[in-house]
Amino acid sequence: NFRNYENLELEFNNNVNVFVGNNAEGKTNILESIYISAITKSYRTGKDIECISFNNEFFRNEHTYIDESNKDKKLEVEVFLDINNKKQIKEDNIKVNRYSD
Repeated sequence: NFRNYENLELEFNNNVNVFVGNNAEGKTNILESIYISAITKSYRTGKDIECISFNNEFFRNEHTYIDESNKDKKLEVEVFLDINNKKQIKEDNIKVNRYSD
């Protein structure tokens, strides 16, 4: 339920990834989703609630970051936001209390 995506699963290449498509097909939304996972807020809007797709009550982004030097070392990040603007961030299923962490 993030922007124009109801559900999307991607696996990136270790080298270069290129997003190709017409305008308004969601290329920038993918980048924004990654940014929110890393920085905890959108770079496109001051109101994260605008990232919830139309007629939905929440969005949830889940990302897995893999350490290139140790492929077994992974970090699971989940960002959840509901229409009441309640945000919850988890790292490896543990709630993060301070977004700056």
